Amino acid sequence: MTVRVKLTEARLRKIAGVQLRPGLQSVTDDQWAAIEKHPIGQAWLETGVLVAVKSKEGGPPAPPSGEATAQQLVADMPEIFDVEALREHAKDSRSTVAKAASDQLAKIEAAKG
Repeated sequence: MTVRVKLTEARLRKIAGVQLRPGLQSVTDDQWAAIEKHPIGQAWLETGVLVAVKSKEGGPPAPPSGEATAQQLVADMPEIFDVEALREHAKDSRSTVAKAASDQLAKIEAAKG
């Protein structure tokens, strides 16, 4: 299982051996447990620097991307900055997801100059 998390700062962070990028990403349950136990991880969770993304119903964290609905992925796409994850989403069989990922990749490439 994985947990979807959002790093709200526009910088790379590393905690408990887990590299975090700005925006949404997935971490394993073991990685998430290590982050939650770490004093800095606890502080980031308390201050909102790191957030576990919940489903709209307020239930458990959202499923990994392969199980997420197209609507959910398209809504999340502007907050994903992991180029490899975006390339995978761009190959998605759902055209709306693929287009949203491609658009986000284009924005990232345009920002590079």
